[in-house]
Amino acid sequence: MVENSQSIKTAFIIEILGRPADHVKTTMEQLIDRLGNEKGTKLIQKMIHEPVEYKMDDEVKENEISIKQELFTTFAEVELEFDSIEPLLMATFNYMPSNIEIISPENFILKNHDISGVLTGIVVRLHRYDEVTKKLAVDREILENHLKQILEKTKLDDIAKTEEKKTKKLKKGSK
Repeated sequence: MVENSQSIKTAFIIEILGRPADHVKTTMEQLIDRLGNEKGTKLIQKMIHEPVEYKMDDEVKENEISIKQELFTTFAEVELEFDSIEPLLMATFNYMPSNIEIISPENFILKNHDISGVLTGIVVRLHRYDEVTKKLAVDREILENHLKQILEKTKLDDIAKTEEKKTKKLKKGSK
């Protein structure tokens, strides 16, 4: 799949956001260990940076619900060697690195049956994402409709209570 059956040497940058800080670091370590144990993947080197508090910009703060605890972010620089293009692409989809650099080889020779398998895997994953997105859109619409019904009922209840109070006042006033 790769020229002269060479492996593919890469550098990934992987980021994580969460809380608390020690959990973020532990999760990153576990994630990288799991990545290094994937079939067709060899972990060559890793450098995990200490978590730092995540600072939201003002625009995000205005649009978001208040967060009671601080969020922390960390990133890792990971050097990996892949047996072929397929485990590289699967790692890319499964671990979603923020940056990928292919160190070697400089040139690739891809066979059509190899790239067909990879493209099929990508399409299957995209269909799953599309399915989840559509389900979430339907669920959101259902929730919005239920919320509207609740608000309408609440408004009607409030109107009925107000009218009831007015009626009682009128009855007391007419006595």
